[in-house]
Amino acid sequence: MIIAVKDTKYHKVKDESTMAQTLRKEDGIRTYAWQINESIKKHRNLRGRKLVKK
Repeated sequence: MIIAVKDTKYHKVKDESTMAQTLRKEDGIRTYAWQINESIKKHRNLRGRKLVKK
């Protein structure tokens, strides 16, 4: 389960590829599963969102 939080909005999905699709639709910028994995591992924000894997 991956949770992406930005300000007061959040998305909660099961895997990286679904999160990539969600962020792509919302931002209009290409986002890939490997970018999500890297930001989770390195505890970095991805385009203003804090990503947490539970």
